[in-house]
Amino acid sequence: MSDEEFKALWEKNRKQILANDDEYQRIQNGYKQGSVVNWIIIIGGAVVGSSLPDFLPIESTVLKWVLAIVAGIIVIAVGLWIRSLFISPKTAEDVEHEVMERYRRSIGG
Repeated sequence: MSDEEFKALWEKNRKQILANDDEYQRIQNGYKQGSVVNWIIIIGGAVVGSSLPDFLPIESTVLKWVLAIVAGIIVIAVGLWIRSLFISPKTAEDVEHEVMERYRRSIGG
């Protein structure tokens, strides 16, 4: 089977195959169910960002707020990254690629 034929077959059956894969479904559901945790992380980043200017020993107000915004964004990014590690060390794309390779082997392609 050529790559083009396999890709066409994969696209035709992709949703059904991924719906039957437990690991892929666990990751997808983890992304959806984390909305409350996401809001907590975002609020935490906002709190850090809005509190930080009071503690910085810098004279420039603009620089204080730039650093506070950057710190808030870093807190949010790290928090979301850590949360994603609790869902799975793999991404949904990684698992999809693994499932696709298993499917390719199962049909003899």
